Amino acid sequence: MKPGKIDEIKCIIEAFKTTLHVIILTETWIKDEAEAQRVNIPNYTHYYNYRKNSRGGGVSIYVHNNLKHEALDEKCEDGNHFLWIHIDKLCLDVGVVYRQPASNINKFLETYDMHLTKRKRGVVFGDLNLNLLSKEKSIREYRRVVKVNGFKIINKIDKSYCTRETPTSKTILDHICTNLLQNTFHMSVIESCLSDHKQIYLEIKQIKTEKPSRVQYEAVNYIGYYNSVQNLIIANNHFDSKYYELESILMQALAKNKVAKTKILNPPRKDWINKTLINSINERNTIWHDLKQNPEDCELKERFRKIRNLTHINIQSAKNLYYQTAFKNCKSKPLKMWQLINSLAHNTAKTNTIPIIYSRRPNYKYYGNM
Repeated sequence: MKPGKIDEIKCIIEAFKTTLHVIILTETWIKDEAEAQRVNIPNYTHYYNYRKNSRGGGVSIYVHNNLKHEALDEKCEDGNHFLWIHIDKLCLDVGVVYRQPASNINKFLETYDMHLTKRKRGVVFGDLNLNLLSKEKSIREYRRVVKVNGFKIINKIDKSYCTRETPTSKTILDHICTNLLQNTFHMSVIESCLSDHKQIYLEIKQIKTEKPSRVQYEAVNYIGYYNSVQNLIIANNHFDSKYYELESILMQALAKNKVAKTKILNPPRKDWINKTLINSINERNTIWHDLKQNPEDCELKERFRKIRNLTHINIQSAKNLYYQTAFKNCKSKPLKMWQLINSLAHNTAKTNTIPIIYSRRPNYKYYGNM
């Protein structure tokens, strides 16, 4: 997977006013564990399945860390990929499937049937390379497998809602199936040049307004602490001859002056992503959509080429400038420098805004010299 694709996905995530809880990708072309770690997205856990002995294929599920989740099942067989995770809050299994076009359809449906049978509450997304607009025998058999397991296809079977479009054809190759038959779903097919397939956006029920996170922590009233220590020393008439009581006095004063506080956590920093980049991506997608309607328009082709290249350059420039500035600001601060290096190595955003507990060594040194 090209790093530029992940950068664009990060920009798209930032453009949404609400949290995207689950992001699903097919044909990731991940080759190994190292590459899987390089395409992490901050604030999300990355689950993936890839081919170990050949190129192509691959699937990924990114789950936001404000949900409790766990891996359930993964399999790569005959070039086909199956990956499932469980979301505790909804008691829901979420799966992604990729079927390569050359694979044996009967063998694939047999495996797919086994996966669906296990799910009491599930939603499965997939690039199955099976055109729902077709009336071939393989499509009928696929529909039967879905129905027998109590699932239904959410896609609207209409050319207007195709998930892949070329100058000569319209197909629905990307499907969503679920056995949550009583739930309401909102689904949109989104067109962009991020892929030759259109993207699908799905909402389950109503999105609740997110409240700022809060944390409880203990602070020390240092003025009160100092006064308490003084009072305890004065109250102890024979303190000069009882240095072993110093620790007890300090602990009493500390316990007396601890204060419980609540802090509202600020949202994670948006680092290099900005409104200009998001607008540039939107403009590029608009021109690309116009170009699909008029593929012979040379002037439109040139405009699209320029805006596509400019968008890529702007994303790289924004990242470079952000991290150059970040490293410059950490030049004489080793702790912050290592925190920045670690965040880059693990591809994570700064999410911890709890007040820093500084080293206690100065206190040890102070009391040790008394």
